[in-house]
Amino acid sequence: MRRNALKRFGISQFWLATASLLGGVSLAATAHAQQVSITTAPDLGTIISAPNPTTFTFTASGGDVSQSGNAVRRSSANVRALVSITCNVSWCNKDAAKITVQPNGSVSGRGDAITAFSIAPGSGISITSGPTGTNPAVFNIAAIGSNKTVTFYIGATVTLEGDSSTKVSGPATSGFRVTVEDASKASNNTSKDGAVTANVYHAIRIAVGSPLKFGRIVLPTTGGGTVTMQPSSATATPTSGVQLDPTKTANGAFTVSGEAGTFYNLTVPSAITLSNGHGGTIPMNISTTASGARQFTGTANTSVDFTFTIGGSFSFTSSTAGGAYSGSVPVLVQYQ
Repeated sequence: MRRNALKRFGISQFWLATASLLGGVSLAATAHAQQVSITTAPDLGTIISAPNPTTFTFTASGGDVSQSGNAVRRSSANVRALVSITCNVSWCNKDAAKITVQPNGSVSGRGDAITAFSIAPGSGISITSGPTGTNPAVFNIAAIGSNKTVTFYIGATVTLEGDSSTKVSGPATSGFRVTVEDASKASNNTSKDGAVTANVYHAIRIAVGSPLKFGRIVLPTTGGGTVTMQPSSATATPTSGVQLDPTKTANGAFTVSGEAGTFYNLTVPSAITLSNGHGGTIPMNISTTASGARQFTGTANTSVDFTFTIGGSFSFTSSTAGGAYSGSVPVLVQYQ
């Protein structure tokens, strides 16, 4: 008898990994600059890769996240950057300020350069013109006032490379820069760097190495019997009086791949039903060398493999309908 194994992909709506695309950064104030800080850093959370790149866009107005591509974002939380500007020098007390948001050229991991920005007002700010453009995004604000703080939000569009990329998985960053300058005297300026960040992981995959095979079994003339194959041994053991061909047996084998260091759950059914395609069925118990909570072990930021095997046992009688019986074993793998 031959049983064809059925593979399923578990997602790691992971899946364990967390992708972040914006990191907070501090700015050293210059002699002619007010204080700028990124007080909330956008984090896309855990991203499970697709084979090809996926582009994520989060809005400045509400932080809603949309995507183009098949990667899986495990979090549904809104994402946007919050920037605070505190006026602590004389010019920003009386002069309008020009603000520019643009990529800073810094990328790492599977992050690509940010391609577009959006801007939304926060507290205390008066946008007098713009924003104009999306890369860079430029706008003017009214004088902030001595020792006062205003805020605004940044949205962005950024692409994360997929598993087909040669870029390493794990932490990913796509940098941006906020520049605030005196609208009437550009030499009065300061900048702050931030980053959209993400923790990107390989997708979990399952490959079937070989089907579980019991070979040809000769039914007893009277009574019944049982055939058992342990998951770690390809030798099938029949009960007395049952004949089979031991050269035709094989364990079922699966290879699971995923992000090194991550934890996952492996689920193998305890029983399935074999069918001969003509109405005859046989219930079969499944045994396995691995199941439950596990961890992919190997070199960080790489995809690693783990192989496990299955066995089984079933009973029959002299009146069991003959024929070639087969069944599917639905294996599920999910990132924790």
